[in-house]
Amino acid sequence: MITKTSHDVPAGESSTLTCSVSGVSANDIDLIWLDSSTEEYRQPTKDNNYVVVEGKLDEGSQVSTLTLSGEITAKLDQIFTCRVTIGTQTQHVDTEIPLKVFNVRTEGDAVQSGSSATLTCSVINY
Repeated sequence: MITKTSHDVPAGESSTLTCSVSGVSANDIDLIWLDSSTEEYRQPTKDNNYVVVEGKLDEGSQVSTLTLSGEITAKLDQIFTCRVTIGTQTQHVDTEIPLKVFNVRTEGDAVQSGSSATLTCSVINY
């Protein structure tokens, strides 16, 4: 069984996606993260815009996280894929994990000292 955790994140903020695999009887699981252009995200890397942490296979379960920098989330909504290959199988299973990005804009953000004010916040989806 593969479970996923996606996030809504403000544009430019870092975010962590999670992919969990459980119920596996094989001794090896290969987890690869891909973006919508099929670029692979793996460790080790010299790219400071992401970090992959792949847990150890323990009692048939394994977790992998992909932490994305604000530079990547600034590109707005994206779909990442957790690709799982179990043991020596040649077939893999892809699970799409959406990264939903939004911007926040304030309106009427000036007020005189000592005066009351009403602040309005708009969430903008792209």
